[in-house]
Amino acid sequence: MPWTTSAIVDGGKFPPSADEEDSAAKKKQNATSTLTAFTQKGRFDNATLNKILVFWIIRQSLPWNRFSDYLLGVAIDYCNANADVYSRTWAATYAHKLYINLQGKVIQDIHNSGSKISLVADVWTTKGNHKAFIGISCCYINQKWEYVMQHLALKYVSWHHNRRYLAAPFANVLIKHGLHHKISLSYSVATSLGLIQLMLYWLASPHPCPND
Repeated sequence: MPWTTSAIVDGGKFPPSADEEDSAAKKKQNATSTLTAFTQKGRFDNATLNKILVFWIIRQSLPWNRFSDYLLGVAIDYCNANADVYSRTWAATYAHKLYINLQGKVIQDIHNSGSKISLVADVWTTKGNHKAFIGISCCYINQKWEYVMQHLALKYVSWHHNRRYLAAPFANVLIKHGLHHKISLSYSVATSLGLIQLMLYWLASPHPCPND
């Protein structure tokens, strides 16, 4: 009302109107949201950026030299001038540490299950390439009576490998973490390699694995 405006000009103090209270509440909410968003997002951390890039490399099954990709570096530098992409050697080393941490979590889950385990071995090759990877997976029943199958170990195999030495690294992993007493069944997809048979022989005998 006109008289209210005149009274305010003359120095009168009145409680805020509903519109004024609503406007003040919106301003406070916007300020709080902005501060909260900034706090949750945090400041830029170069190490975190490189760790995210490692996750991207692994999830997309890309070679490590993509870490040194020129256009990737240009794009990141454009987004943040303080960003610095580490070397692919660092990426491979960090990925190895990540692999060891994940392997430790798998082994802990196996022990917590209190179940016997079954081992499955398989080999992965690339057409036209003489190199391959051999891995073993562990199957068990967890405390919720759920069937679980998790990767346990992986080994790089060159074209001139000696078959009797393939089982030793896998057997060492099982012995080191006390899993060799839990084996109840084993199965090898790569039957021509006889990896499981060699590994069981290695576990049962203190002597070296037999020759081919």
